[in-house]
Amino acid sequence: YLGPFLKLYSSYSSNYQTAIETLEKWLKRDTEFAGFIETQESRPECCYLKLPALLITPIQRIPRYKLLLEDLLKHTKATHLDYSKLSGAVQQIAVVASHINEFIRQHENAKKMCSIQKRFTGSFVPGIVVPGRHFIREGKLMKICKRKPKERMVFLFSDMLLYARPNILDIRA
Repeated sequence: YLGPFLKLYSSYSSNYQTAIETLEKWLKRDTEFAGFIETQESRPECCYLKLPALLITPIQRIPRYKLLLEDLLKHTKATHLDYSKLSGAVQQIAVVASHINEFIRQHENAKKMCSIQKRFTGSFVPGIVVPGRHFIREGKLMKICKRKPKERMVFLFSDMLLYARPNILDIRA
């Protein structure tokens, strides 16, 4: 009954992209480090795989377990002694996979809200990152004015609609 322990993969999964970006940055920045990694990747113990290919393996593990257990259950007779335990395992791994996916989705949503928060400059910077708030969508709108239309940015959150001039936003997004 390892189901609850497998939820630990959610933390790893949510930080995977940051790990890859950090690895790429250091491979470009430090030739000695890049040489060390290349040497390690050429070792038979690493199956000659690149480090990013190895880093993705834990993320792929839970979906593989889920598929394997579902396939095993499909090919097991309902009268078999292990059928009920196998069925329970399928349900548990489905819960774990769902938990991991939801954790990653929430993490990505929080990162997006922080990124939007950082884009605002000036004397009034709205508090975007607050508990319970979720980012939904952003887009450009044209404000119809007497002289000429003006571009505006709109950010839709679960409890707020934010309307801003593009020149208030920093282009770094």
